[in-house]
Amino acid sequence: MHDSALFLITTGSLLLIGIFASALAKRTFLPRVTLLLIFGAIIGLPGYQLIPQNFSDHFPLVADVTLLMVGFILGGKLTKDSFIASANQVIWISLCAAIFTSFIVTLGLWLLGMSFSTAIILGCIASATAPAAIMDVINELNIDTKFSRLLLSIVTLDDIWALMLFAIGMAIATSSAETNVAANNSILFTSLIEIGGSIALGIVLGIPAAYI
Repeated sequence: MHDSALFLITTGSLLLIGIFASALAKRTFLPRVTLLLIFGAIIGLPGYQLIPQNFSDHFPLVADVTLLMVGFILGGKLTKDSFIASANQVIWISLCAAIFTSFIVTLGLWLLGMSFSTAIILGCIASATAPAAIMDVINELNIDTKFSRLLLSIVTLDDIWALMLFAIGMAIATSSAETNVAANNSILFTSLIEIGGSIALGIVLGIPAAYI
């Protein structure tokens, strides 16, 4: 079969599975995202490997586009009024959750015998949440309360803290594993450039989008 035809058939099949999972979720106690994860495990590499290789090669691009869309949607929900109303709660809860999670995971892995550089990187990764899954469950249940808005704001900011912690963790891990000061400074500088560039790009795109 031609690669293009196989790609389109696979895309259509996955969309049909998504529709089926959504319909099945309405008749069970399981959230839709849980059923999608189960179906993905069955047809993917952990299961029967039913997804063609030429389609799975595009997974990184699909993941980037999906996370980009989720980020824009969550950012749109984080309005000025809603953020000001619960700014202290959102900032402190998300910041404490990210820092404490990173610290506990790093300490636990280090005490279990893992190298410090690896432990701190995994600890910083563990501080990230899954805003897409949380947003999907809230949308599926059609909940619009103060708590749901607070929860979405927290998971949105939590990923921002996680990115910053990861950049810092990478710099610390590299400095503890190497003695090349120039290389360590280069990694830290690159991380700061990426974070600062992301913030600047968000402002440049976000302000006109808010008015439009």
